[in-house]
Amino acid sequence: MSELPDTAERTEREIDFQMSLGPAFIALKGHGAPEVRLTYSRALELCDKIGDAPRLSRVLAGLCAYYTARGPYTTAYEMAEQALLLAERRDEPRLLLTARTNLGVNAFLVGRFTTAQDHLKQGMALAAAQPRGESSSQDFGVTCRSYSALTLFLLGYPDQALERGREAVKLARDLKQPFSLAFALYIGSFLHKYRREPEAMLAYAEEGVALCEEQNFALWLGGATAQRGWALVELGHLEEGVSEIRRGMNAWLATGAEVAKPYYLALLTDAELRMGRCADGLRRLDEGLAVIEELSDRFYEVELHRLRGELMLNQHFGANRCARSKPKRRCRTRELSRSPVINPPSHGSSGQR
Repeated sequence: MSELPDTAERTEREIDFQMSLGPAFIALKGHGAPEVRLTYSRALELCDKIGDAPRLSRVLAGLCAYYTARGPYTTAYEMAEQALLLAERRDEPRLLLTARTNLGVNAFLVGRFTTAQDHLKQGMALAAAQPRGESSSQDFGVTCRSYSALTLFLLGYPDQALERGREAVKLARDLKQPFSLAFALYIGSFLHKYRREPEAMLAYAEEGVALCEEQNFALWLGGATAQRGWALVELGHLEEGVSEIRRGMNAWLATGAEVAKPYYLALLTDAELRMGRCADGLRRLDEGLAVIEELSDRFYEVELHRLRGELMLNQHFGANRCARSKPKRRCRTRELSRSPVINPPSHGSSGQR
């Protein structure tokens, strides 16, 4: 392509070429891979060069996906807002769906759950009006339902959350899109963790691991492995579970993703705390809290503070307190000003407030 004359037509062709590379890099290497940023940054440069507004919204969506994985999430949110304005001006439903999805996901990550739910509901409505299976990689209807499930739980509607999560997995299966299914299983495993259902969490995680190994989905494989590790911890297989959490976290971070790093650091700390291993806990949690401050990755922040408090008590009262049984948690799920408490005592029968 570099041998072609420097014309507007050549620039448009390169933009299209770069935008076709982006989803492929995301599937194979993860959203936070350097290749994703380079690809969409080049496309953005070319759009600015020729003033290509129709393609600009899709390029911004690609960069938003990268910053959603790497942070800061405020940057991802701002890009999604720009993409939404462009889509509204052009009245393009597909671009509106992309923007609403990205806004919902990033609002969730920074702990703005009511705002996230509003965007995700609009995204689900837009997705329902789109031809099914139009996307060849990740279906936005699956994405919106998956994150909506987590958001519903954290807003206090556990049964509605469970139903929404099941919808996401069913839709991904019906579409026969492996990448969407790997994503839905991964997010669904979070929901079962929040509901304290380790058997269901393990089933989702193990299906996700098998699928990702078959399809070479590096990011979701790391996540599913870590989730399987936590389920094993909850089921009493502590050594194996800790090993899986560590292995999955390392694989996840190796893709370049920083999203959920505080969550994985907290999982590892909590699991080792159950085994009486407290030595590295505070250092690990401080690392996670530093990431939260840098990237605004706040959806699990309260749990890091809870664990930090336990470790500080252990230091004060001595090592005997560290070796303990499964912790008793009496917090009720609620939306806080900064981040949610994610371990309620039960998941209720009605899902209503």
